[in-house]
Amino acid sequence: MKKVAHITGILALGMGLWGLVAGEALAQSADAADITDPSDPSDPSDATEERPAQSADIALARHLFEQGIGFVDQEDWGQAADRFQRSLALRPSPIVAYNLGSALVELERLVEASEAFRHATLAAAAPLEVSRAARQSLAEIEGRIGTLTVEVRGDPDGVEFFIDDRPLPPQAIGVGAPIDPGLRNVRAVRDGSEVASARVEIAEGGHESVTLDLPAREAPPEDLLAVGPGLALEAEADDEGGGVFSSPWFWVGVGAVVAGTAALILALTLGGQSDPEAVPGNLTPAVVEF
Repeated sequence: MKKVAHITGILALGMGLWGLVAGEALAQSADAADITDPSDPSDPSDATEERPAQSADIALARHLFEQGIGFVDQEDWGQAADRFQRSLALRPSPIVAYNLGSALVELERLVEASEAFRHATLAAAAPLEVSRAARQSLAEIEGRIGTLTVEVRGDPDGVEFFIDDRPLPPQAIGVGAPIDPGLRNVRAVRDGSEVASARVEIAEGGHESVTLDLPAREAPPEDLLAVGPGLALEAEADDEGGGVFSSPWFWVGVGAVVAGTAALILALTLGGQSDPEAVPGNLTPAVVEF
């Protein structure tokens, strides 16, 4: 178990110690960012108007960083990484980046950790101690990161790719991409449904490849044409251009209408015969008198 050291203003280095710099480091980097370049011709009043918002961001970044330190004490690496990431989004800091990388290593998220360490080493404002510690940590994990090549066959139209529920960009298809060691699930999804998948075990520093066979996209169902309550006819066009009239359901509907009409006429005719006198306009045979 790692021992966590809280230090103000400098970074403690050594086996088992984390470098944790509480508020002053963020404040110093913020002050440096607020220094006005004498050669800058812009109106200084504009910068003054922006400072309240910047100060609020700095205060929040410091608060999130301190929360991250608290979660490190509890060895809650997931929450610690979350707070360090939020702090970095508000105020870039090589010190926060280094701590983020250290938390990600504990979570076995080596690819992300390597980028955090690189950020700490490349930052111009990084203290020498931070830069050295980040380079050392990066060297320790680089050899553990594996590579995975995802190949596809078939129809890729409308397909999205995922590794462990993380989107895999199209640029990563067909090339070796860095990946964390462990069991990985590669999926292809089209229209919200999984169409192909593969599981692969990545050894530390290992190189693996998988191939996904993608089915052709199914043709969408043809529209249904409504022809009456409770009756729908599938629109079909045969080679001779028959259209709706070539559908047997159309003629079933027509037959039902004809039968209903005939029944109505018969009922009216039989009802009219019970009347001894013909009524002009009814459907009984006309009576002509001389």
